[in-house]
Amino acid sequence: MASIDERLQAVLNSKAQRYADELLRRAREVLSNAAYRVTDELLNSVHVYWLPASGVNGPKIIFEFAEHGIFLDQRSPKWVKLPSIENLQGWVEAKGVDSFTNVSGYKNSNNLSEFKKAERIAWAIAKDKRRNDTWKRKRWKRDVLRDMLLRLNTELLQAFTMETEKIIADSIKGVLTT
Repeated sequence: MASIDERLQAVLNSKAQRYADELLRRAREVLSNAAYRVTDELLNSVHVYWLPASGVNGPKIIFEFAEHGIFLDQRSPKWVKLPSIENLQGWVEAKGVDSFTNVSGYKNSNNLSEFKKAERIAWAIAKDKRRNDTWKRKRWKRDVLRDMLLRLNTELLQAFTMETEKIIADSIKGVLTT
């Protein structure tokens, strides 16, 4: 198995670190947008770290986020069972009960507590999602990764080519001088 030269490892590691920092900054910037943000749970779950190159493998950038972030990107999630009422109720409370036009099943909801209103709204949303889903995906990962992967691949290919050429030139010089 071929090994990666230490000079090349250093170049690749510096680029991986720079792009990991940019990825984290960009993810936080995008997820701070009101379209993706209600409870800040997804925003706070984002973690990016990188593993340095070894003698055999190049560096790796690891991008982690809460599992529900995947659902934001799905084209048409299928609801085979009711969504979690507790999670929906927490979302309704975070969004504010007053931001919903009415409370399902009540003509006059003035005599209901905020908790009961949130519970009723959460149940109505859950039932509606099961019956007729009107989900519109939010492409937050595209916004986070926009152009970055293309730049990363181009830069890494250029760096790899340049360092490889230097290593080959140095080894040829060594053979010619002996």
